[in-house]
Amino acid sequence: MECPKCGLKLRREAKFCDQCGTKVIKPEEVIDLSPILLKLLEGLGTGLKFLGGTIQEWAGSSREKKKDE
Repeated sequence: MECPKCGLKLRREAKFCDQCGTKVIKPEEVIDLSPILLKLLEGLGTGLKFLGGTIQEWAGSSREKKKDE
């Protein structure tokens, strides 16, 4: 494995580069957050659709009340 900053060949157990001090992140330590982010965004979209529908209903009933007056 090589240092991403200076390119020095690193020891397998290295946590930092011996030459430039850059912290080493091993590929197996990287967490794929895309499934979690997709679920969060999906939930956010559902919530916004619900809120948008509620606001439209409120606006429609508010207009109807003004017509009746």
